[in-house]
Amino acid sequence: MKDLQGQPARFFVGSERELSIAKDFAHFGTDIAGLRKRLRTSGAELFDSFPPYGAWFRRRFGIENDQALELFHQTVSMKSVGNLTDFVRGHMLEPFDVTPRISALIAHFDDLNRAHTAVLKAKRQVDLLTPMMADCDRHAELVKNGDELRGCREALKPYFASQKQELLDRRITLLTEDWERRSSQILRLDEQLRAQRVEQATLEQSIAENGGDRIERLTDDIRGKEEERSRRRQKADRYADHLAQLDLLPVNSDGEFPAQRRQLQGMREGADEAEANLQNRLNDASVLFAQRRADHATLEAEIEPSGTTQQHTSRAGGDAAGDVRGAGVSRVGHSLCG
Repeated sequence: MKDLQGQPARFFVGSERELSIAKDFAHFGTDIAGLRKRLRTSGAELFDSFPPYGAWFRRRFGIENDQALELFHQTVSMKSVGNLTDFVRGHMLEPFDVTPRISALIAHFDDLNRAHTAVLKAKRQVDLLTPMMADCDRHAELVKNGDELRGCREALKPYFASQKQELLDRRITLLTEDWERRSSQILRLDEQLRAQRVEQATLEQSIAENGGDRIERLTDDIRGKEEERSRRRQKADRYADHLAQLDLLPVNSDGEFPAQRRQLQGMREGADEAEANLQNRLNDASVLFAQRRADHATLEAEIEPSGTTQQHTSRAGGDAAGDVRGAGVSRVGHSLCG
């Protein structure tokens, strides 16, 4: 007792072990300090007021706020419950201000409304952009196809140039062979002319001398034969060179020459047939190219504006006319080669 005339002093004891009155709260006489010391020694915690004791109690039992503990004390101390609703409202529910919560709810509704409006706007934008994206993809595909077709068109010029070069090389080869044949024919005719002149001179001399100088005639005959031998040897060597270019061997007898001549004729016919097939392929490629050009002009007319389309169409027509003229020149060259 601190004050003998007032209320007795209280203290609150909390312990996590079991306490008993006979063992822990007895036999201390009037010495409260000794009792407090003994309780602390036994591991108990002492509090001079209820709030720290209540906090210690809530921590041990997992009670979050004071209202639950207060409700527990009131429930234990009350004798009867008249109206359960009033009891719960008065003892179990904490008073709170609803105005901030209503304001927050209204603000949250406004936020939700704006979010819903934004979602609807985004959906409308997606609906409007989806066909545009499809058109863009289609445009990109058409542009890619157009680039590929233009690349093919540009590749046709060197391709046909190479084909024309091969035909011209073939033409040059044929003309060279024809020139060699004509040259051989001229040499042969010159040889015959010289022989006939020699024979003429011999006859004239024989007539003039009535027998004449036999040695001089023999000398002329020997000279003519040697020249003829030299010319024939040159022709034989040139013929052998031509055969070597064709991977053929020269013949050694008159009987083998006709067979080789027939073989060369067959090779010539095969070359002519290959040339004709090449010309047919060239004509088919020209027709296919004209068709693809028309398809290309149609696609460009669908893609580009009307003015640009007319310009491309005019240019495509000019290119087509040039290709037709080129094909005509190729056919004329082929007829000359034939």
